Amino acid sequence: MPETQAVDRVLTLTVIDGKKAKDPTGTVDTRLFDGKQTLHLKMDPQTSLWYFQYGQNGLLPEALKGYFTAFSKGYDFAESYFKKRNVQIAVQR
Repeated sequence: MPETQAVDRVLTLTVIDGKKAKDPTGTVDTRLFDGKQTLHLKMDPQTSLWYFQYGQNGLLPEALKGYFTAFSKGYDFAESYFKKRNVQIAVQR
């Protein structure tokens, strides 16, 4: 049986207004802004649940370790999470 692949959407992150990302706990991986790290929103085809994963090694912030029933719910959560940290997200095209 062939291995099934998760649907994978790469999110791009940019600091709003060129200012510094704000995070009191220091968990915003600065490699996300220079292309050395990527944030993925993936769907598990067996459960149809969406989850976040870094493209490279790194610890995903605890708040992003949940599962979502739709891409839009995961995206909206990430948008709200990063907006509080002065970071804008978009789906990479």
